[in-house]
Amino acid sequence: GDETNLLPSLYEIVMTPHAGRGLKATASIKQGTLIMIAPTIRVPSAQYHNHCIHTVFEDYLFKGKSGDYHLALAHGSIFNHSAKANVNWILNEKLNEIKYYAWKTIEAGSDLFINYGRWGQQYEKELEIEDNQDEGESSSEGENDFLYK
Repeated sequence: GDETNLLPSLYEIVMTPHAGRGLKATASIKQGTLIMIAPTIRVPSAQYHNHCIHTVFEDYLFKGKSGDYHLALAHGSIFNHSAKANVNWILNEKLNEIKYYAWKTIEAGSDLFINYGRWGQQYEKELEIEDNQDEGESSSEGENDFLYK
């Protein structure tokens, strides 16, 4: 369902001195809180390799377990990177959406970061997100990469 418009805004778009445009928490966000649901546009693998690679779009695509890529719409492509990210993501290829969760408690005024690389499986277990993952889902805890900006 379209839960996107039901979520309270927990962040704002800001210009950061270290990474340009990014997201900042406007309130304290408890660990495990759903921050955002971003719809995606699916890019089939063949189209990615024939038309997107080496373009600006390559920098904003999430790779799913199917081998297809997804462009996060709305504010889903504005997260900056940190190896010590405070936001975790789950890509649902069946619903063409990415859900972003607080990986740990985030204080108001803190930048929101995702890790553009791979995370270990332990994060999903420790965060205990019960999101009914199925074969159509990928996450920042798994073997899928957010391609580097």
